[in-house]
Amino acid sequence: MALLAGIVDGVKRIQKDINAAMNVAAIDHSAAKNWIDDCEEVFLVDTKRKRKLSRKQMVIRVRINQDPLCCLFILILGKNKES
Repeated sequence: MALLAGIVDGVKRIQKDINAAMNVAAIDHSAAKNWIDDCEEVFLVDTKRKRKLSRKQMVIRVRINQDPLCCLFILILGKNKES
């Protein structure tokens, strides 16, 4: 249950600010679901505590953040349709 809460917290953070860093739970879950590849996972882990990213790093972070969110929303929408 704590893992799920961590994932949800990470996703909520990104929903509020697409420039925000994912938390470890969200990064691990996204990697486990193959929503992000190994290079993206390493990038997110390496930059999650950085306060000041370069412009290029920020562009990469936003691009990566958008992918798991899309997958998660599709998953949620699919479950809502089944209900």
